[in-house]
Amino acid sequence: MHYPPSLSSYLSDRRVILILTKVDLSGPARAEAWTSHLKTHYPGVRVVQVESFVQKEESADHQGRTLYHPHLPKGFRERLGWNRVFLSPGAE
Repeated sequence: MHYPPSLSSYLSDRRVILILTKVDLSGPARAEAWTSHLKTHYPGVRVVQVESFVQKEESADHQGRTLYHPHLPKGFRERLGWNRVFLSPGAE
């Protein structure tokens, strides 16, 4: 985590969103613990959890391999207030 108090102080007059990436790899308990910690120590900052990748549905392109694509769930996009997120083709 690279969000020291000095950076928080410097950004105090701006809207800040901290994004916890790869929460699917760290597990829900650890991700929730970090979210809780950050909200306690930085109450004005929004914290968003984002999964790293999700498995694509199988198609002829797979050729026996498991393929993944970057993933930003719709709920996360809504919490960020984004109307549109640029995703890779076929990503939801």
